[in-house]
Amino acid sequence: MARFQTAIQRADRAMYLAMCGLIYFIPISSALVEWMFGIGLLSYILKRSFMYRQTLDAMSEEERATLKSERLRLWISHFKPVESRIYKAIMVYCVIVLLSTVFSMYPINSLQAFVFKTLQSFLTIMIFTEAVSSKKRLKRFLFVWLFSIALININGLYQYSSGTGFIRMKDMYWGRVKSSFAHPNDFASYLIGLIPILFSLSFLQFFQKRQKSTVILNQADDTAELGAPLGMLAVFLLFLYSIFSLGVTYSRGGWLACFFSLFLLLMRKPKLLAMCVVPGLIFIGLFTFKMLHERTMNISGSLHNILFNYSDREGNWLAALQIIKDHPIFGVGLNNYTYAIHTYEVKRAEYPHNCFLQLTAELGIPALISFCWIFVTLFREGLGQLKQLHERWTYHCLAGGMAGLVAFLIQGFFDTSFYSTQLSAYMWLLVGFIIAVPRVERKARAEAAQS
Repeated sequence: MARFQTAIQRADRAMYLAMCGLIYFIPISSALVEWMFGIGLLSYILKRSFMYRQTLDAMSEEERATLKSERLRLWISHFKPVESRIYKAIMVYCVIVLLSTVFSMYPINSLQAFVFKTLQSFLTIMIFTEAVSSKKRLKRFLFVWLFSIALININGLYQYSSGTGFIRMKDMYWGRVKSSFAHPNDFASYLIGLIPILFSLSFLQFFQKRQKSTVILNQADDTAELGAPLGMLAVFLLFLYSIFSLGVTYSRGGWLACFFSLFLLLMRKPKLLAMCVVPGLIFIGLFTFKMLHERTMNISGSLHNILFNYSDREGNWLAALQIIKDHPIFGVGLNNYTYAIHTYEVKRAEYPHNCFLQLTAELGIPALISFCWIFVTLFREGLGQLKQLHERWTYHCLAGGMAGLVAFLIQGFFDTSFYSTQLSAYMWLLVGFIIAVPRVERKARAEAAQS
């Protein structure tokens, strides 16, 4: 029993460290993202296998004999993910994707993509929610995330001033900052996932503590590092730094997504919303003016084209809609969009720069509905849990996390962020984060009640 317990604890610790490594390396390297996922998955399998063996060893010979025909069911039960309604929606989506694979243009290609992309995405949620199982771990994970984004912001500023970043020595992209990412829009997608969390943990938490609000919160975790004055100040400075970095990406989709997510956080706080209008207008005026001078790719220098030209996206969207019209139920198959688009007469045979259109073209309309239902289920569950949280820092983590995911999904209307190895892992980590936050607080309250 003791040897299995030690093995379980070591596998659990390795799984947690892999998730911390994953969030740290997301902006740095796709290969390291894959390595961290692989280590996390292996640790998850080992942990659950040791738990299964521990259960068997605790049984008597008679119990094991009567269980012989049910052993497979017992083994499967030890690999069930933590409880969440989202997994039912995920299962429905996976079934639809498999059906699409059967009718795919290239079934083998689609099946490989299903195993190494779709399943990997959902396994990331399972591993994360298993690993981040306590408030201590959640805080440490968040600190690793904050450190990573601070480093990437510093690299972006260095790139902006010198033309080349110090991480992987990447150059600016036609006057736009991309830090360590392949494209400025990717950097913007990364930033907008965390900016609402930074805003909620610093600006909103500060005003909530100042007003001693207890409308939602039964008690306050004033001793938490993230709720201390110096902690909130540090997070707020990182928020301002990230806003500047988002500005110099000149990603219009990123700007729109970020403003909408911050509006969601403020819409029930009219006074704070009014306070943010002037800084928002300054941001728009300052960075639009700079974009007029520095952004030159695919657009002329007029204000109208800077704001409303979508770099041939309209043509790409129409091409995707034509594929959807021709293959509405099962699509052309997962990972087959580039093959299908070359059979159409289009100006530029490339991705549609709209994740939802690409998903529908590859998998069909039922898959789009089931994919959206995953997030509807997640947000419904998250909003319900938000009302039950007792501590300020967990409340603001959950509220900011949901707003950040909304921003990421909005950005998906204008780019291919769902299909990037790094950003896809980032999106599903955000999903896992939203599931984990209320879970760890409930667990801490239960442990406190028992002690």
